[in-house]
Amino acid sequence: MRAVLTVTLSTTAACFNPGAKSSSDTGTEGSSSGTSTTDGSSSGSSATDTSTTHDGSSSGAADSSSGGDDTSSSSTTAQTDSGSSSSGEPVAVCGDGVLDRATEQCDDANDVAGDLCDAACHFESLTFSFTGASESFEVPAWVDELRIEAWGAQGGGGRCCDDTHQDDGGLGGYVAATLPALAGETLTIAVGGQGTSEGAGGFNGGGNGGLYAAGGGGASDVRIGDDLLARLAVAAGGGGGNCGCPDYGAGGAGGGLDGDPGLSYGGYPAATGGTQSAGGSPGDVATAGDLGVGGGPLMDSYHIAGGGGGYYGGGAAYAAGGGGGSSYYGAALDASTTAGLRAGDGELVITPLSAL
Repeated sequence: MRAVLTVTLSTTAACFNPGAKSSSDTGTEGSSSGTSTTDGSSSGSSATDTSTTHDGSSSGAADSSSGGDDTSSSSTTAQTDSGSSSSGEPVAVCGDGVLDRATEQCDDANDVAGDLCDAACHFESLTFSFTGASESFEVPAWVDELRIEAWGAQGGGGRCCDDTHQDDGGLGGYVAATLPALAGETLTIAVGGQGTSEGAGGFNGGGNGGLYAAGGGGASDVRIGDDLLARLAVAAGGGGGNCGCPDYGAGGAGGGLDGDPGLSYGGYPAATGGTQSAGGSPGDVATAGDLGVGGGPLMDSYHIAGGGGGYYGGGAAYAAGGGGGSSYYGAALDASTTAGLRAGDGELVITPLSAL
């Protein structure tokens, strides 16, 4: 089982950045876009407690009853029978593909009817952490819907005049949505990486920064098949980068349906965030965001803050903060999105659902 990556960020007091908040202060920087839901009600976010990872391992114990046709684990063992037998047998691990509709609502890993195992099953979650590469997930045969939660990555923090760094890149956005699923369909999962204070944008669309400035954070998204963005299903926007010394314009938060604009303390125009139809506009000597990518330097310029990745990326800016990328859920059900919730690298959680 691959351990979930935890990133601990520190804040240095060596820089001056009026009004900027680090992830260690509140964890909700730049959330002016608020929360948007499909039914118009407000919605917060909550992390999902997961006990099964996408490598196919399960924390449940194997069924010890005799007479089963095949109790070996499969590559999709996220479904677990929540009942137990009257003889005190351990909880069974689902996965042999045999479903007795007379006694079972889902596959409890054996073909014995009336084995006193509770027919009700629950479905555990699969957590995808940042790896720097896309990963694949094949929808199991017993799944009708997928509940997706995604957090975009934070933009890079400011590089100070004394070469220390501060943690004030825009925080990544959050999206939650329920998608219809087809058995055997392949989904492509990409988890965004945090932008760096040395200019590199984060994996999955974070825009590069100029010299001495920070790159934007990458988006976390789910795509149907391997077609880059044409079949995008869900995306959580990344935060914008900081422009660095001496202006220290902090990046805007990832969306929200729209990404937040960057901040400007020196009078230069900051970049705006991505929207549902266009990339964020740039500040001086920088490029706009575009579909899936944040903006960057127009040339080899100093102090250009990169835009965050997202459905549409945020713009880049000179001597001011980069814009955050927008989040997206399309026609998904029970969907909501909130700006500025994630510090460090992104994360994505899939919870399989079934009507059985």
